[in-house]
Parts: sequence; structure tokens; C-alpha cells
Amino acid sequence: MTQPEPVEAQGLSQAATAALIVAFSGLVLAQLTAWLGEVKDALLGGVAGIFNLTAFGALSDSWDRRVDLLMTDLMRAARRGWEETADQLGLRIPFDPNDPILVEQLARTRNLLVRIDEEVYRMVVKAIADGTDRGESPTQIAARIDNILSVTGSENWPNRADVIARTEVTRFTEAGALSVAQRWQIRTGRILDKQWIDRDDSRVRQAHRAVDGEHVPLWALFQVGMSLLRYPGDPSGLPHDVINCRCHLRFVEVRP
Repeated sequence: MTQPEPVEAQGLSQAATAALIVAFSGLVLAQLTAWLGEVKDALLGGVAGIFNLTAFGALSDSWDRRVDLLMTDLMRAARRGWEETADQLGLRIPFDPNDPILVEQLARTRNLLVRIDEEVYRMVVKAIADGTDRGESPTQIAARIDNILSVTGSENWPNRADVIARTEVTRFTEAGALSVAQRWQIRTGRILDKQWIDRDDSRVRQAHRAVDGEHVPLWALFQVGMSLLRYPGDPSGLPHDVINCRCHLRFVEVRP
């Protein structure tokens, strides 16, 4: 019996991934802008010179709800990675948001993003402490806080939104691709390797360049710098090995 032609898949194209990143960056910045506005109103909208830090309790719940909205959009990115890879492998496999890889990815990413409110709280507390230590007036301290919470007047938050988008879109599209590759292997009984592919430009970090082109079984881990990763952006890795990663997986059928 003639064997079918060997298959391979590379998931979403670089252009499609870039478009998802741009779109998601805008969504992240919109949620940050709205939430930071709530924080500013709560902290600076009362009696002059009194900064209501206790308001962060309710504001934390508000940020959690905004993160949940972002999680929905990231699962759409996972769906794109899943469906594109399934099409390239030539087998229609319906997207499963309850796939264990995706469920774990969702939980890890949500846990990372919900901590932003704690980060903002620490920044505000530090601004108050620094201003007080320097003998600044309440108006001057309020200006410090306003600078932290201002999206339009600071490069910090737009850049943060971009980093989040580039990191998380890569994570979810690659997690979706790996999930469906595993399903394909189980359904067909045929074997795939996964291959790490970098972007082959001057921006690729050395640890990622070192693993470029490496083949391992779907269940195996790549040694990337000091991290063992299942896929580019895998949140189990160290931050400097996964944040802003632009690499992707290629799947290649293994023949005996």
C-alpha cells in the first residue's frame, strides 16, 4: 500500500502573526487606559492631598474583569494557530478550548496579567514615599502619581501593551499549533517532530539562534538558554528566554 505524502506545517505566517499582535496591542492599551483612568479618579479625585490607596481593592476586581476580556481575545489567537496548522496538515480537527495545553496556557497568562494592578499599586506607593521623603507638597506628589497613571503622557504603558501583545500572541498561536499537532498524531497514528524556527535577523537573541532548526518529538522540550520550553513563548521558561519571542514551530512528519 502506498504511503501518503509526508506532511509538514508551519502554522500562522509572519504577516498574520504580526497583524494579530497589532490588533491585540490596541486592545491591551485600551483596557489599560480605561483602568488607569479609574485608578486616577479614585486616588486623585477626592480631597486634595489625601490619596485613597484603599480604593485599590475594588480597582483590582475591575482589572480582573478586563483581563478576562483579554483572555477571550487570546483564545482567538490560539484558534488561529490551531486551525491554520490543521489545514496545513490536511485534517479537519475542530478547535478545542479545553485542550490541556491551552487551559494551562490560559491560567498561566491570566495569572501574569492580573498582577499588573499590584505593580501599579507599588509604583504609586513608591511615588508617595519618594515625594514625602523629599518634602514635596501634596500637589507635587499628585503630579508624580498622575505621571505614573497617564497613558498619553508616558511611553511606559504603550510600550508595555506592545510587549504583552508580542509575547502573549506568540504564546497562544504556538500553543494552539502544538495542541492540534498532537491531536493529528493521535488520530492518524503518524509521527511528527517539532522544529524550532527563528526569524533569522539581527534581532534574534543568541539563545534562540542556537536552537534554530533543532528537531525534537512533539512531547519533548527545547533547551533555550537556561529554559526548557515546549514551544516559543512557553510561560514555564525564564522571562528573558520567552518575553518578546518571535520564533515559531514547524512540524515535520517522521518516516521510519
